[in-house]
Amino acid sequence: MYLWAKALIVLLIGFPLCYSGQTYANGTSIEDPSPPEYKYVLDWTLPMYEQGLSPVYFVSHPIYVNSRSDVYYSVPITVASGDTYFIGHDNKDMDTRSIFVVDHNGKMKWRYTPPGKLNATIHPFVDPEGNVYLLVPPAKGNERNYKAISLSNTGKIRWSTAIDALGAYDFMLTSSNKELIFASLDKNLSLSAATGKIQPLPKELAVPKYFATESKSYYVFLDNRNKQTVYEVYNTQLKLLYKVKADYKDPNPTRAKTSLRIMDDGSLLIFSHYYDDTTLKKYDLKGNLLWKNTYPKQVIETPKLMTRAGYIYLQYEDKASRTNYMVTLNPANGKEMSKLTFPVYLGQMHIGSLEAANMPASRLETRGSNSMAAPADLNVYVRGKETGEDRYDMLKLDADLKQVDHYALRENSYLDNSLESTIRQAYPGTVTGRFNVLSSNNDSFYVYVHGKKTTDRYLIKAHRELVKTTN
Repeated sequence: MYLWAKALIVLLIGFPLCYSGQTYANGTSIEDPSPPEYKYVLDWTLPMYEQGLSPVYFVSHPIYVNSRSDVYYSVPITVASGDTYFIGHDNKDMDTRSIFVVDHNGKMKWRYTPPGKLNATIHPFVDPEGNVYLLVPPAKGNERNYKAISLSNTGKIRWSTAIDALGAYDFMLTSSNKELIFASLDKNLSLSAATGKIQPLPKELAVPKYFATESKSYYVFLDNRNKQTVYEVYNTQLKLLYKVKADYKDPNPTRAKTSLRIMDDGSLLIFSHYYDDTTLKKYDLKGNLLWKNTYPKQVIETPKLMTRAGYIYLQYEDKASRTNYMVTLNPANGKEMSKLTFPVYLGQMHIGSLEAANMPASRLETRGSNSMAAPADLNVYVRGKETGEDRYDMLKLDADLKQVDHYALRENSYLDNSLESTIRQAYPGTVTGRFNVLSSNNDSFYVYVHGKKTTDRYLIKAHRELVKTTN
């Protein structure tokens, strides 16, 4: 039996899907004897072999020569015009990575391959107009010669700015889409998103500090230079508002950045996961501790923290039971409002059209929605997965983690009319290898599939539509 099938048995016992009756966190059950029927429709198909590209992103382990064990699938970003942006590697050279754009009819519009290798941790950004911002690392033998580049929505270079710095670790577009922050081991800089002109930062920010996270009204920097890590919160005019000292010196600031969130009211969430100490703290605009949650020592892996419209979502895994938990917290006091338990195979979650921001493995980023041509989707999605590369069914939950829908992605779903079976029928014999759902929100899906033949590689956009309503 498939591991996923076993997982579904567990899931159906503890958290039945809406087609067999819906159980909420408080135990309420709603039976649906005549569920609606859906079908998947393929909007367009782009043969990727002919393009010489694969919409995946390989990262080599430095300790293993020619290792290709880390595979990432960048979340596609659709801008207001309807064009969709991807990042992938050349079929003949996996270290050659390109940004490419597909229009709403599935036609390749343009492709850009930077003069140097794209950094594995410093990702390109796309703004709502379709402009791209990326940082090209120095060539061998010249460790200080970075180049910041912006592309227009037609793939032409808007501007290019040389930056003399050592060891860059951040190049990020802010939520205003007007400014870029560059951070390195010896200096921090600000660049105009419109012109690429370097703009000086205040004295206290010009020194090496990590640009940790931000919102529309606040920036958070991480100062890791001394024996203790300090989080600094600024407004958009770069005026320091307050500081929070961590209980430790963060040995890995890049990892810590994924566990920080600044709320719309300026309060700061810090999720610390080190050794036996796993805590979630919230601080107010004066840097005062509002509340603190401590979690069991069995919690392992990097916990995931997400926020939206005042909601706080937490995902973590228990080492002893190998179980994933999803929790909604009350922002006022940190107490659990709802909690769901899933088998370990259901560990991937994101908030609708904030998928690019919620998926740390994505190698293409944006500020705000990654589906700008469609209404914002703020539901919570949980994809089932057996391994890091295979994704199966998906649950759709509302803000309170109550299930509202279920999507059959793979053929081994217990539901009929899966997305995979629809693609198999359209292209018999081609879906025998990877089947990767790159993005899913607003009932739309981007999928990459390939079969045994090298030429059988397709990038597909599909959507789900209603066939029969509930009686």
